[in-house]
Amino acid sequence: MDEQGIVEKWSGEFQGTLDLYRHFAWNKNTFVPGEEITLTGYPSRNGANSMGVRSVTFADGKMTDLRSAPD
Repeated sequence: MDEQGIVEKWSGEFQGTLDLYRHFAWNKNTFVPGEEITLTGYPSRNGANSMGVRSVTFADGKMTDLRSAPD
């Protein structure tokens, strides 16, 4: 949400799908439609509502830091 409480739509750029599966066991069921999540990352330089995602916090409070593989 922005400062006025209006919901903004953003897109997030993640690592490749193979890396997300291999390192974090993510698959097509990782994100449930309608579930609220928090993405933290670096906004694009061109001012668009997009970012390079660095961490994801799920509705249950579990946070996944994408900068370091759990291997």
